[in-house]
This record gives sequence, C-alpha cells and structure tokens, in this order.
Amino acid sequence: MDAFGNHPYWQRELSKFASVQDRLREWDYDVMQKIRRYSCMTIKPLTLTPFGVDKSTQMTLDALASWTTSTKACAAAVGKTNFFVVGEVTGGDTFGSLYMYASIALCAH
Repeated sequence: MDAFGNHPYWQRELSKFASVQDRLREWDYDVMQKIRRYSCMTIKPLTLTPFGVDKSTQMTLDALASWTTSTKACAAAVGKTNFFVVGEVTGGDTFGSLYMYASIALCAH
C-alpha cells in the first residue's frame, strides 16, 4: 500500500501502515501505567521541554489525552511549566482531523 495519501479506511485496516496493527495497546491499564511512568522517568532527569510522538494516531484519543495530561503534569512537577507535546498525524483528513482537534483542545488546558 502507498505510504501516504488518502485511502479508504478498509484498506488502512488491512495494511501495516496507518497504525492499526501497531497500536500500543494502551487500553490495558498496566500498559498505560508503564507508558506514563516511562515518560515521566525520561522527563525528570533530562532538560527536555518538548516531547515528540512519532505517530500519535497509534494511540486512541482517550489514551492520548490521558497520557498528554499526565506527561505535562509530570513536567510541571519538576518546574517545566511550558512543556510541549508534538506528534505526527498520518491518518488522512477525516481521521487525522480528530487528532488535530484533540490536540487543540488539550493545548487550551
């Protein structure tokens, strides 16, 4: 399948590209706790102010919001109050727009 472009969702579901088979399985409570913990362990000792996510669409919207909130809280706890989370969205215009809207809403908080 072509790596970029706007493809019908049924084609994306069948391919390795577009996140479906590569999800982080963050809906599992233990997995999400590990993701949060590892992010915080990375932020605390380093002088990071941004945190990049290679493909943010590999997380569900709920998990992305939860992780981003937790990550920014961890950064704020160590004095990094202007912490920035950035991510790549490759999901096409309709699917990708959900993530763009969610990121705008998260930035408002």
